Amino acid sequence: MQALAACLAMPASAFSAAPASASSSALIDQFLAAGSVLLGIELDDLDLAPSYLALMRKQFTAAQLQAFIAANTRGKAPAGAAKRKTGAIERQAMLLWLTGHSVDAASKTATVVTYTRAAVWSAMPFTKPPGLCGGNFGYWAHPPVAR
Repeated sequence: MQALAACLAMPASAFSAAPASASSSALIDQFLAAGSVLLGIELDDLDLAPSYLALMRKQFTAAQLQAFIAANTRGKAPAGAAKRKTGAIERQAMLLWLTGHSVDAASKTATVVTYTRAAVWSAMPFTKPPGLCGGNFGYWAHPPVAR
């Protein structure tokens, strides 16, 4: 009941933030698309993207993030992108998307956002996160099923 009362007591000025969230949503979509181009796999986890973007914002400027997004836009990424020289922002984005965690080089602190939902498990469908059951006892003795 207290939470409901707090929502009802919210000032009308709080609703004026809606346009900012719309641009934030567009930035998250662009960040997802840039990550997809960079990694070569389709990233679609809208729950993780805001957390990943927040971590990237702590380490890189808005201009660096915009340059990263522009360089990894579909159709604009250079052919042979896997052989191109990667900068700190590309390396950090790859590590973040693939592993689900980030290490801040300045403070040497690690932030784990996810483990089981990291993109590495989508990129390697023949395996699973250690510690999670993969099937019935003995499933590992059979060859993988083609999908």
